[in-house]
Order: sequence, then structure tokens, then C-alpha cells
Amino acid sequence: MARFLLSKTSFTHYLECPIRLWLEKVRPDLLPPEDPALERLFEQGRIVDDLSRGLFTNGVAVQDYNESGYRNTKQAIAEGAKILYQPTAVADGLSARADILTKGKGGKWDIHEVKSATQVKPEYVSDLAFQRICFEAAGIPIGKTFLVHVDNTYVRHGAVEVDKLLAEEDLTEDVTSMIPEVGRRIPEAKEVLGWPRELEESQIATCVDPSKSDCVIFWLNSLNPVLRERVLRAANPFKIGKLLEKEVISPGGLTRGFLESVSYRTPEEHWPHKKDIERIKEEIGKLVYPLHFFDYETYSSAVPAFDGYRPYQQIPFQFSLAVQESPDSKPRIHDFLMETFEDPAPKLIAALRKYIGPKGSVISWYSVFEESRNEELALMHPEHADFLRGINERMFDLMQIFKQKLYVHPDFLGSASLKNVMPVLIPSLSYKDLHIQEGGEASASWLPITDPKLPKKQREQLIKDEIEYCRLDVHAMVKILEYLRTL
Repeated sequence: MARFLLSKTSFTHYLECPIRLWLEKVRPDLLPPEDPALERLFEQGRIVDDLSRGLFTNGVAVQDYNESGYRNTKQAIAEGAKILYQPTAVADGLSARADILTKGKGGKWDIHEVKSATQVKPEYVSDLAFQRICFEAAGIPIGKTFLVHVDNTYVRHGAVEVDKLLAEEDLTEDVTSMIPEVGRRIPEAKEVLGWPRELEESQIATCVDPSKSDCVIFWLNSLNPVLRERVLRAANPFKIGKLLEKEVISPGGLTRGFLESVSYRTPEEHWPHKKDIERIKEEIGKLVYPLHFFDYETYSSAVPAFDGYRPYQQIPFQFSLAVQESPDSKPRIHDFLMETFEDPAPKLIAALRKYIGPKGSVISWYSVFEESRNEELALMHPEHADFLRGINERMFDLMQIFKQKLYVHPDFLGSASLKNVMPVLIPSLSYKDLHIQEGGEASASWLPITDPKLPKKQREQLIKDEIEYCRLDVHAMVKILEYLRTL
């Protein structure tokens, strides 16, 4: 028997993977640490939720969750409210908190689900179907169901225009057709809420695709090898084999018999053949000195931060640049970091013009990212378009040597990411020694840096951390190119 109310969020997690729901409700002690990037995503959702009330003004904000929230919702309805923010319904072991309810025709209420995404996703239909089932079971009849989401074609000019930033779609027909399926799956999810702290074989077997949940991957990889093999044996062998191939699940500690049973073969170490070395030599032979090793850090938000930007547009606020005049010369390092919360583009472009000359290759890792930012800046600042597009014409993507498998190593784990390649080829370099270790953290750090209320010492440390992180990406490219030349 379930020991918890089944919320709409929990139900969504059940549809993703039953083990994820079990971990969150029964064994939260096994969950991975909170992800700062995920928390920032939640914050974006809260901002969009607050803005959406501008589409439905003069509503009543319902306080609390679950039974208390349901009592307050019923009281607001009894007192004649026509628009409710965050109302809750509880019935039949279910709990659903809607974003906005509006009084519709025939005494029925319309649900307006608010998402910070830019399009309708299949899981949103299931989410709305769950809400409809719960609210109607709680005695609150539902008419239509809508999804409010961000319109990524909106460009900010002046104050944010909520009616243009947010779009609304009527999903009533899709939601209605989904109700039977959701109704069938709800009892299954309730059973998971009653699972014991130690899973049985049949319960473990419900985890057929761990790649769909970071929680499940973390759980699997934290188990001792014997138990992990038992868990994987209970799952779908074909899918587990694919997960091993993709390195979603590590083969370390698993028996040879199990690996063979899922048709998995450990990658053999593959140093470049002579023909691959020739191709690498050919590729790096295209480089023209002076070399400019270049990397952007960017910030994005659901609500455009500055005029001229779209929702979620990547705003470059920082770059690191290493300029090497000749193969034997020591690179000169240049850094730019916008330290106030304003459009960085004018100052950033001025710094680029100062440090990047008219000749020489510009080297990035996955250069399409830097190229896209430059093209966006060129469109927004046409007076600098020739310069920015000139940089793009000289771009060299160092990642392609690894993406095209000209150089393969099993410790890359099948990835051409700089974070996978660097520690293998240049073991003296490591992100683990830094306070900021990945791009999401770097992006999230920009707002605190620009906050004038942040204590001086803390701000100075954060600036230092930010520059060190961006510099390491650039330094890694310098060293990897040096290594490739030794081939």
C-alpha cells in the first residue's frame, strides 16, 4: 500500500522510470547531490510562472500543498474566486497542484499549465491528464486544458511584453485522449510508492533503460559490482548492452560472462594508424600562424535579459584567448569577463578587436558554438559584422580530429568532448582542481559576480575561479595541438 500521496511530478518521474520514483520517495539517501545547473533550470521555471500571472490578472494565490492546499483551494472557490494561482486538489491518493485555474463555461474550470520550455512535449500532455483526473476526482470539474510556454521568436525591446513572450496552446483534445492511458498507469505508480527499501528482483526489472534518468544512472554506478550485475541481469539485456556501448553504464567490475551475455566487447586500445596520422598531419597543416585558441562562456535565460535578445539566446559574457605567433613561441593569454549585469556585447566585441588580428587561424573545440555566437553578434551589431564573420571564416575545430575518429582511445569513453580527451592526452591538466568544473556552473556564476551586494572577497574569488575555468579550456587546446604534432 502506498505510504505517500502520488503527485503529478512523482507520476511524471514514474513514467520516466519506476526506479527514479522509488529513489525519490523511498530511498532519497541514494540520490546524487543537487545539480546547480538543474536548480538554475527550476529557477527559470519559477520566473516564468510568476510572469504568466500577467496573462490572468487579479487572481487569488492559494497557499500550501497537498491537503492544506486543497482546503485553501476549496475555500477560495467558495468565496467566489474566478482565477486561482497554484490551486491544489487531493483525491484517491493523488495530489495535483495546477499553475493557474480560470472559471470557464458551465461552471467548469480551465487548467493553464505553465512551462519554461519553448514547445509542447509529450510528457506535458500526460501531466495535464493527471491534473484533470485529480481535480475532477476532488470535485472540481475541468473544462479545457491549456499549455502556456515561452515563444522563442520573441525579441525584447524595452520592458518585457508578457503576452508576446508567452504563447498558449489548447491541448484539450490531446489530453482527453490521454486520460485512459494515464488512468491505467496511476495504480502502477502507486504500487512503487509502497516498495520496500531493498528492491526485489521483479521490481529491479522495471528499470529497463537507465539512460533516461540521471538518478538511476547514479544509483546503478554506486552499487557494488555483484549487486550491480544482478540489477543489470534483471533488466532488458539488449538495452543494457547498448548502454554499456555508449558508456552510460561503466563495465568496471562486471564479469566477463555478463558482458558477453549482452554482446558487449571492451573497446580495444586504438592508436592512430599511419593513414590516420597522415590525415591528422594534413588537418593541422591547414593552420595559419598566429594561432588564436579561443573559448566563450555564455549566459541564457527564459526571459531575455537585455534588449535585442531572444529567450534562451546564449549571451557571451566571457572569453579566454591564447595567441601563439609561431610553433616555438609561448602563447600570450588574454581574458575578458563582463563584471556588471548589462549587455556584454559592445565591450566584448571591442576586446575581441583588440586581441584578434586580421590574420591567423582561430581554434575552438566544437567551433560551431563560437561561430553561432559570432553570427548572432554580427546580426545585432552590423557595424562589426565583417570582423566577426571574418573570425568565423578562419575557424578551425580541433574537436573534429577526435569526432572523426582520426585519434581514438578507450579512455575517451566514446566521446570527443574536451573533458574526456584532455585528461587522457594531457594528464597533468584537470578540471577537478578547479572550483568551477563545468560550463553550467560557469554560466550560473555570472549573476553573482555582477551582484554589487556580493562581499568583495567572495566576488574576487568568484572572478578568479571563472577566469581559471575558461583559461583551462584554452590551455588544453594548446597542449593537445602540441601533442598531436608529436605524432
